[in-house]
Amino acid sequence: MMREANKSFLELVRAFPPRPIRTAADYAAASSTLRRLVGSKSEDRFTAEERDYLEVLTILVRDYQQKQRNGEMAALQPADILRHLMDERGMTVTDLGRVIGSRTAASMLVNGRRSPSKGHILRLARHFGVDPSLFLTGAGSSMEAAGR
Repeated sequence: MMREANKSFLELVRAFPPRPIRTAADYAAASSTLRRLVGSKSEDRFTAEERDYLEVLTILVRDYQQKQRNGEMAALQPADILRHLMDERGMTVTDLGRVIGSRTAASMLVNGRRSPSKGHILRLARHFGVDPSLFLTGAGSSMEAAGR
């Protein structure tokens, strides 16, 4: 005979199988399921299996959200990303110059007149705690677009 907790868990899985979220519709359905479950009873009333299901669904939703944010960031030019990161930290071009070793280069990077070098990319990624690939996205395209 199946334990009641296992039965409850299997009902959750049948109602909304935990699988990678790839579309906005999948995301909406997963978020709705998550809200409905969390609001259904107090946290201390969930079985261990229900908590596991909620944790997995939460991870899937967060993963989708992170991929969406990364996709939005990938569409930006390195100068846009750099300005955003600087704004978040209240940095000036002079501050950035200290990070990369040249105020002139920092000004050119921020204004999109220069693409970051490999050395700049590594220093920026380390300083801001981000993946270096953020600064590779569109690298060189701002100068190409300007015809320089």
